Amino acid sequence: SAKPLRIFALPALVFLAIFYGVGYRHKNSGVALHIAAAMLVAGVLLIFCMYVNQKYPEDTALRGMANLNIAAVLFQVAMGVTALVIRLLEIEGGLTLGLARTAHITGAAALLAASTMLAIQYRRRRHVG
Repeated sequence: SAKPLRIFALPALVFLAIFYGVGYRHKNSGVALHIAAAMLVAGVLLIFCMYVNQKYPEDTALRGMANLNIAAVLFQVAMGVTALVIRLLEIEGGLTLGLARTAHITGAAALLAASTMLAIQYRRRRHVG
C-alpha cells in the first residue's frame, strides 16, 4: 500500500527547498522561491513534530527525532536569515557571510537526514503498532 509511504513527503519537501536554494546560490532562480519553499517546509515539519510529540509521548526515540527536526529547522531558519540579512545590508563581512552560508548549507544536509530518519521511525512505529 502507498499509504505508509506518504510520510516520505517530509524529506521530499526538504529536498524541494534545497533544490530552490541551490538554484538561488547558482543564480538560476530568485530568493523568493527558496524562501517560500523553506517556509512551507518549516511549517509542515514543525506542525508534524508537534503532532508526534503529543500523539506518542511514550516513544522516546520517535520524540527525540521529532525534537531533533525542530532544532534543525530553527537552526536552518536562523542561519538563512543571517546570511540573507548580511547580503541585503551589503555588510563587508566576508568571513561572517561565509560562515553563515556554510552553516546554512551544511544545516540543509543535516535537516534532510533528520527528516528522513523521522519518516523512517514514524513509518516503523505506524507499521508495527
